[in-house]
Amino acid sequence: MNIHPESHRHSDLSSLTAVCESEPIHIPGAIQPNGAMLAALVEGELVTHASANLFAILGCEAEAVLGRPLAHAIGEPACQALRDIAASDGSVRIYSLARLGGQTLHLRAFRSGRHLCIDIEPADSEARLELVAGMIKSVMDVIKDASSAIGLFKSAVTGLKAVSGFDRVLAYRFDQDGHGEVIAEAVEPHLEPYLGLRYPAADVPPQARRLTVAQPVGRIADTSYQPVPLLVDPALDDGVPLNLTLSALRSVSPYHREYLRNMNVAACLTIGLTDGTELWGMLVCQHTTKRVATPTLRAVARIIGQVVSMLVVSMHKRDIDAQRLQRIDLLRALTDRLAESASLPEGLAAAERELLMLVGASGAAIRLSGKLFCVGRVPARDVVEHAAARMRPEAGDDLLAIEDLSVRFPDLTSAAAEGSGALLLPLDRGDDDWILWFRPELTRTVTWGGNPAETVSVNPANGRLSPRASFAAWKELVTGHSAPWAEADLTLARELRSAITTEIAKRTKAELIELRYHDPLTGLPNSRMLQERLEKANTETWVSATLLFLDIDVTKEVNETMGFAAGDLLLIEVARRLQIAAGPENLAARLGGDEFVVMCRDPQAVDELSERIRRTIAAPFEIAGRWWNVTAGIGAAVLEDSSGIDLVGAAHSAMQAARITVDAKHKAKAQRQKMETLGRTMGGMAHEVNNMLQPIALLSEHIIDHDLVAGEVKEHLEIILDCSRKARQIIGDMLAFSRPAVPTTEVHDPVALLHEGLPLFRKALPPTMVLSTRIATTAPRVKINRTAFAQILLNLLTNAAASMKGEGELVIVLEASRGAADAEQRSHSFVRLQVIDAGGGMDQATLDRVYEPFFTTKPVGQGTGLGLSVVYGLVREMGATIAIESEPGRGTTVTILIPGNNGEKNHGFDTDH
Repeated sequence: MNIHPESHRHSDLSSLTAVCESEPIHIPGAIQPNGAMLAALVEGELVTHASANLFAILGCEAEAVLGRPLAHAIGEPACQALRDIAASDGSVRIYSLARLGGQTLHLRAFRSGRHLCIDIEPADSEARLELVAGMIKSVMDVIKDASSAIGLFKSAVTGLKAVSGFDRVLAYRFDQDGHGEVIAEAVEPHLEPYLGLRYPAADVPPQARRLTVAQPVGRIADTSYQPVPLLVDPALDDGVPLNLTLSALRSVSPYHREYLRNMNVAACLTIGLTDGTELWGMLVCQHTTKRVATPTLRAVARIIGQVVSMLVVSMHKRDIDAQRLQRIDLLRALTDRLAESASLPEGLAAAERELLMLVGASGAAIRLSGKLFCVGRVPARDVVEHAAARMRPEAGDDLLAIEDLSVRFPDLTSAAAEGSGALLLPLDRGDDDWILWFRPELTRTVTWGGNPAETVSVNPANGRLSPRASFAAWKELVTGHSAPWAEADLTLARELRSAITTEIAKRTKAELIELRYHDPLTGLPNSRMLQERLEKANTETWVSATLLFLDIDVTKEVNETMGFAAGDLLLIEVARRLQIAAGPENLAARLGGDEFVVMCRDPQAVDELSERIRRTIAAPFEIAGRWWNVTAGIGAAVLEDSSGIDLVGAAHSAMQAARITVDAKHKAKAQRQKMETLGRTMGGMAHEVNNMLQPIALLSEHIIDHDLVAGEVKEHLEIILDCSRKARQIIGDMLAFSRPAVPTTEVHDPVALLHEGLPLFRKALPPTMVLSTRIATTAPRVKINRTAFAQILLNLLTNAAASMKGEGELVIVLEASRGAADAEQRSHSFVRLQVIDAGGGMDQATLDRVYEPFFTTKPVGQGTGLGLSVVYGLVREMGATIAIESEPGRGTTVTILIPGNNGEKNHGFDTDH
């Protein structure tokens, strides 16, 4: 296997590739032969298109249905079920059509322009609910423990191969140039592995990528098939080809089928991985013989693709955050240097190490106010100026990252050694000020699946284009490239620009002096003022002082879910409360990030002050209309002598003492993130299964209501209908957990609501149970849904009764609670609702999983495990919080904190009676 130098693929092949990229693959005018298709006008429902093989699949000739009502071909019940799809683009409706002779057809309807299109396929022989759930669960069991993206892909291909039965399943990821690489593979031993091979971007042209984003799951049962043409009614033909983007039967490009045959692939199933708008990878199943991917397998594949996409995107964001956090101290040190220096150039030059390490560069050039100075390894000054001039127009107001500077701009070949990689950061729109980081050339060898310069060949006899026939490993020596710039590099570069432009460059000398002693975000004294205050105190009569260090736990979560502006608002509110709690006799300061400190001069007041701070921070925060619970790890450091104190070291030592609290906070955050992921996954599963379950129930009801069967067959059918109803109840609980549909909310008096519900609650409990109450005479009015309030209590009471084995006393507590004042000195009120039992209690392992769907400690058949999951979803939807305290042998207390309506009156009917 030879190693070849990098070839520049810009010759005559580029025009041939352009021909492939212009192929209109979304309007092939034909379908694959393992199904049939009908298309009818949305207005009037007259059939305009029918596949030539309609008789073989549906039992009626295409010519007999063209121009006639759609109901003539598939029946009025099917039309009624599929009709509402005509109102929207992009959505899909599923229906099962029973034919004479016992065969069932799978109908899949979608909107295409002015047409309602229907894919018709033979239904799976075993398309049962438990089969779909089992297939999904088997894959989820494999991928659930993956801790990295590569590990997730390896687990996904292994699980998908097991449920699909294909010879080969591979994970394929695109780079920033559009080239793909096989990063995980599960393959039969007798087949040649593709792991690690790269494939040129032309193998998946742009229109194919766009189509995969719109229709993520595609299949070919036989790459040697003969396309089945779509016949058109001449009287209804408007001359516009039918767009089959959303069709599961769309005939694929003959060029692509030949490409697959050259790879010895007879059948395939592809699953696009997207972030919603852009295709960044695929899961590809391949088989060496013909193989049909059934509707059930495709539904499972779609869910697996959604879960893998979501998890990988989440892991990618987590990795970016981790990389950013690893280097955030560099940014802080850099901005500190800028703040301390008399001029920006002096500050950047003094922070050479931080400036380069911030983005992993080997050199940088800085242009400020027309002056250029360089640090580290950079090309010659004139080459630097020329590189910036070439990159500046492409960067615009944003930055520009290039890893092949001399390849993209051949007139910059002299920059390759020191500057193959370049990251340009414009500092101001009006001025020509910028920072240009460089990375050196990094020569590397890339292994392709075939020669990437020979993606297309032309038959000289007929001029026909053909894909390459060889996929043997082909190594290429890549030069003129640097290590790629990571997303974290770009994020930190932008943050540096923000620090320079908003925190330093636009401030006057007086503002810079102010910044030396105060935190610019919260206005609190900073570590510099605290240090000087401590040193000044050392010259006075000094007894001792205690520093209380605080570490806030939820800021990162607020930043990720609501944006950095919301995170800043939270820090500002924390600082305001902290300053009030500290009082004028103590000094509250911000060390940076989520860390604060309070200096207490009175040793006797430390415990009281610490508890006051804890209570103040524990009260919920309202940020942009959403309530957040914040906990703070508090560590104390007692100072007998303040001279030469190391605040960073003191903070580290103090926070070590509060590590148990911090660990508990992180565990709670992980629990919330896990529940959100479970909710999204459960919602997707429930919708997919419900789409398949609905036709079973409708057909069963239709057959029973019209007395189409009798005797034992009717009894069996009633059992099926009863089971589907129970299954739909479970699906309803799953949807309530994933996205609780709390209907109309009104402002209620919770005391009245609870009194009204007590007869129902007592009736729901075994007669051997005693239900006691401790209900306040008055409580803040709350904005909730009456039915949701009752369902929460019923679920909690039922669980508690089961824990107590139907005997003993249950207690419901309802009382008022009050939080800290906000920035306008308004005090927020809350309602505390508790259910207390004296049952067997739960250990920590059970508490960690108590909200998970289908998790139960009851025997098989005595519960679905969705009760507390539904409660969790309803509580979250109403903006409240829930906590469970329990120990084995000591019973359980469930506490729900519901925000009051802050005096808002109900303008509807009187809900208090």
